Amino acid sequence: MQYNGLKSDFNCFAKFVFIYETIIKKMNKEVEFNQLSSNALYLFKHELQKNMKYAKVSEIENTPKQTKQTLFFTKKKCQILDFCRHLRNSFSHGLLKKENNIIIIPDINRNYYSSKGFLEYRVTKEFILGFYRFDLTD
Repeated sequence: MQYNGLKSDFNCFAKFVFIYETIIKKMNKEVEFNQLSSNALYLFKHELQKNMKYAKVSEIENTPKQTKQTLFFTKKKCQILDFCRHLRNSFSHGLLKKENNIIIIPDINRNYYSSKGFLEYRVTKEFILGFYRFDLTD
């Protein structure tokens, strides 16, 4: 089995997927996310969001490989919920990949990229660990 550099993080990401499927997926607004994890929202607002951009599928498909930390993804709800959706899909479909200190987050829907790019691994992992009250450490 290929772990794409995430073998030591497998349980953490799997639990994030469970939280996404049972709680986050039902959310529509950022305020709802804040009630779930203000720590994760704070990290998103102050570390991750500045490296994210909404784009159309055609723009994502034609984006050249980035050398600067940037994640492009399609819009559905609000940015933090969309990020969680793409992160969940990328992991669940075996596309998420860790290389050195970055995490590559592709998401493919009907043969088209709906997310493409990368973020700093440490910050992304801290974001997921922002759900600690759900005991993500076992």
